[in-house]
Amino acid sequence: MFNGLNLRIYILLLSLIFISFTEVYSGGINLGPLYHTPINSKYEKEFTAFGPFIMFKKDKDHLEYGIRPFVHKTVNKKNKSNEVEFVYPLTSYKQKENFSWFQYQFFLFVYNTETTQSGYKNKKINLFPLIFYNNEENPENNYFAFFPIYGDMKNKFSKERVKFVLFPLYLISEAEGEITDTYLCPFVSIYSGELEGARIWPIGSKRFNKVKQSKQEFLFWPFYVNKERDFYGEKFYFRSFFPFYSEAYFHGVSNTGYMWPFIQHTVNHNTGNDRWDTPWPVISVTKGELSNKEGFFLFIQRLSVKIMTKTGISFGPYTGIRISNLKVIKEIKNPYS
Repeated sequence: MFNGLNLRIYILLLSLIFISFTEVYSGGINLGPLYHTPINSKYEKEFTAFGPFIMFKKDKDHLEYGIRPFVHKTVNKKNKSNEVEFVYPLTSYKQKENFSWFQYQFFLFVYNTETTQSGYKNKKINLFPLIFYNNEENPENNYFAFFPIYGDMKNKFSKERVKFVLFPLYLISEAEGEITDTYLCPFVSIYSGELEGARIWPIGSKRFNKVKQSKQEFLFWPFYVNKERDFYGEKFYFRSFFPFYSEAYFHGVSNTGYMWPFIQHTVNHNTGNDRWDTPWPVISVTKGELSNKEGFFLFIQRLSVKIMTKTGISFGPYTGIRISNLKVIKEIKNPYS
């Protein structure tokens, strides 16, 4: 007689015998998600078990195995590489002939080394947000920072240079010729380089780029804000007396707001469309050269084109009832009839 435990052991033994038999005579095994070996594998040995969780691949130049998501390892003898992942993406390690890289806790800690052709070993260490260290063969790229005591970093955080002393007491940043000295960050700033102006946040600020001809200023932020710049030869501007009035212009489209966000007026000078949202986003009315459109939220939409009028009631963007009424505006006689 088989009890429950003996029956499970018996089924397991039969499965192992079946696996061995089919592997010899068919060259492949397919037991669904439990165990699978492809028939025409490019590797000497390859199998997966329990779906994608367990995998193994091996030939003379390649070894790869893993128990996802806990560990995964790849070794390639041809390019002399070694990659290991623990509890991906928590911890990763990569090594090649002249390169090694290690990260822990989602890049909170990164250790990277690379050997140059001259034999010099470049080294980079990041322990975010405390320590940033870089040592290269070219001394101009070297930097060190111990936050918040002192730091002088290059090509970091989208800046060409970032330097601080007893942050937030003093911070200087430089990018594309724009230099910003900040004291008691972010309250007091002085602009230099391509820039001129100063900022005392939130009382007032004036920032002007002499090369790009762009301007940013505010007064008692966010009450008054003004931004102007050239965008590929076209003027762009935004002005706001929050929340009473705002106006903006970009690429042929102007927008005027009253008592934001309740009333919005948008004019597309490229297409001739004129749209009012009163109040936004409840009621919208759009008038154009080719069509008119009225809407109430997303539920009721009415579109009038030159040759037809369409009224609809919809619940969301995918379901609804639509009623169309075709109206001929002008009858055109066929010259070939």
